[in-house]
Amino acid sequence: MQTRRNTITWRLLGGIVTVSVLLLIYSVMAIVGTHEYHESAERLYRLHGIASVQLSTANDRLWHLRYGIPQYLVSSTAEREQIARDEVLLSEQIQEILAEYSKLPISAEERAQLDKVEALYQRFLAARPEWFSLVNAGRLAEAYDYRSRTTIPWGQEAIDAFAQLMHLQQEHARKEVSVMIEKASFRQNVAISLMAVMLVLVIPLVLSVLQIMRALKTARKMAVDAATNVFREPVVVAGRDELDTLITTIQFT
Repeated sequence: MQTRRNTITWRLLGGIVTVSVLLLIYSVMAIVGTHEYHESAERLYRLHGIASVQLSTANDRLWHLRYGIPQYLVSSTAEREQIARDEVLLSEQIQEILAEYSKLPISAEERAQLDKVEALYQRFLAARPEWFSLVNAGRLAEAYDYRSRTTIPWGQEAIDAFAQLMHLQQEHARKEVSVMIEKASFRQNVAISLMAVMLVLVIPLVLSVLQIMRALKTARKMAVDAATNVFREPVVVAGRDELDTLITTIQFT
């Protein structure tokens, strides 16, 4: 005799397999989601957290370079020597930061702006020695004219380029955070949906188990009655699953 597909065995087996598959999908999503979240958080920290601090530091060093020129005019010989030493240190720090930032996987727009920053900064840096030479030679009028044509406007352009690069970096960070939040929200919605489906499937499983318990209780009672040859009343069997067949067999054996 062939087993009917609507029996308790098939219903239980189907429900258990379905719930197991959904649990597997949920677990895989949780593992993958956790891994991607960790990678995204690390990338955001390295690319935007540390990078943002580095760009701010480079921008601060550039401002110090600009302030060094007016300070040089009113400083003593010893102070001028210190400003000259500081200039070398500040320029090296800016170069190191820009070099490190260029190694990051930044966007094409940021890359283009970084190239602009480096070009404008190098132009500003290259113009400074001539001004210091004019001041040291006592040619202050020429130094003033030279400064108004070169270091002042070129320094401002470099500052503005830095500000634009920092703005692009912050915009890129906001976009990545937004994408990260959208992915997390999508996974959350999928997880809630899977949990709802599993809850719906668990209800018939619980009802099937209760049906089995009731049928087994009836079968036990009938087995006891059969053993003592005392059937109090016949049991009406309406279903056609395994337990109904068992009860029918016991009743008419």
